[in-house]
Amino acid sequence: MTRTSQGSRKGKGRPGHSIVEFALVAPCFFLFIFALIELGRGSMVIHLLNNAARTGCRQSILKNQTTATVTSTVSTLLNSQGIRGSSTTMTVNGKSADVSTANSGDDISVTVTVAVANVTWIPGSEYLFGNMSGQFSLRKE
Repeated sequence: MTRTSQGSRKGKGRPGHSIVEFALVAPCFFLFIFALIELGRGSMVIHLLNNAARTGCRQSILKNQTTATVTSTVSTLLNSQGIRGSSTTMTVNGKSADVSTANSGDDISVTVTVAVANVTWIPGSEYLFGNMSGQFSLRKE
């Protein structure tokens, strides 16, 4: 005498219930996955911007450097990493000025900013918005 329980029956359920469950769960799952990808990309871009600001700042404290050469260096570095459309601003002792006017001991700060729309990997996503920036400061030699 063989007994079969309801749980051991195979292929006797309602047809299509797996598809309905997937249709309900899939949008939430993919939304979560895309949000993780976008947040990871945002974190990576912030680190790249901080590194570009550090590189530009290290160049700006050397003698005979101008704002144009520092901006060019930062743009070249970011373009090689796939980040386009960035803007670079430099301040000397908290005021916007050309780095060639800085004297020894002056505090030079470089800020690199890029719009999130320029760095997103998922088109049309709105997980992140606004601008991202990186900043670094050093004293002139």
